[in-house]
Amino acid sequence: MSIRSIVQKMVPPGQFREFLRKSYGLAALEKARLSPNGCYVSSTEENWELFFTNHPYLREPTIYPKEDPGTIAAIIHELPSYFPLQISRDALVVDAGAFPGDFTVAAARLVPDGKVIAIEPHPQNREYL
Repeated sequence: MSIRSIVQKMVPPGQFREFLRKSYGLAALEKARLSPNGCYVSSTEENWELFFTNHPYLREPTIYPKEDPGTIAAIIHELPSYFPLQISRDALVVDAGAFPGDFTVAAARLVPDGKVIAIEPHPQNREYL
């Protein structure tokens, strides 16, 4: 059983549950920052800025809205694995379910002569694009 499922089962919704969620997210973010994938993370009051020093398509900073740090930790962990294949510079790439646009931005750098279409059905998430 995961920590998340235990908290959801045992802790009623409210401020304490939100505190636990954010604390868990910050711990996950710190663990991701210490990973060997060459990720650099900085933050402002409103945004996270990420770039990967050892990845050919992700060296330029990408800015994300400052929301749940667990989401950023997941992006740090997953984003480099999105690009194991060689894709033509003029390819058409579709990012279906594009929140928060991490794959969209990286794909646009990967296909500079191509086109990237981002689709996000959730209105609030779509604002980030």
